[in-house]
Amino acid sequence: MYLPPLQMPAFLDRVMIGDVQIDPSAAIAPGVILQADPSSSIVIGAGVCIGMGVILHAQTGKLAIGVSTNLGAGVLIVGKGEIGANCCIGSCSTLINCNLPSGTIIAAGKLLENNSELLEMQKEESIPTDSLVDNEAGESKAEIKSESAAIALNHAKAHLNKFAKKINLL
Repeated sequence: MYLPPLQMPAFLDRVMIGDVQIDPSAAIAPGVILQADPSSSIVIGAGVCIGMGVILHAQTGKLAIGVSTNLGAGVLIVGKGEIGANCCIGSCSTLINCNLPSGTIIAAGKLLENNSELLEMQKEESIPTDSLVDNEAGESKAEIKSESAAIALNHAKAHLNKFAKKINLL
């Protein structure tokens, strides 16, 4: 799978909208967008590292990022859920309404929706909680992934366009 190189964003600060709580020890790179819809919140724990261009969009509830978790550049997390402590989410991955146990490692470019694939892999292959979720998928999952990936990509583009207009980049 080809992952395009990330480019430095035109705006060098993070954008925060809504109820967003960030621990002072969290490291947040340039170009991060943190948006909590009404009646939703984002909580970022101590020692969290958020890479360049990450988008966190809390919808219909709380989106919590656990202590010492690492979100690679270009990660998109939408919905509600909790990413446990000491997790590592690879660059350009998309998570929709996911709850990940502590110590989970997600490979770059992965798409998870409602933990479905993670749970299926754990059942089928007896993968322990502290495990690597790779990028290989069966044919039937590939069709679902393409549709979900297109939806996630359109969602990310809409967010970027909205915020670029807000800060007069477009």
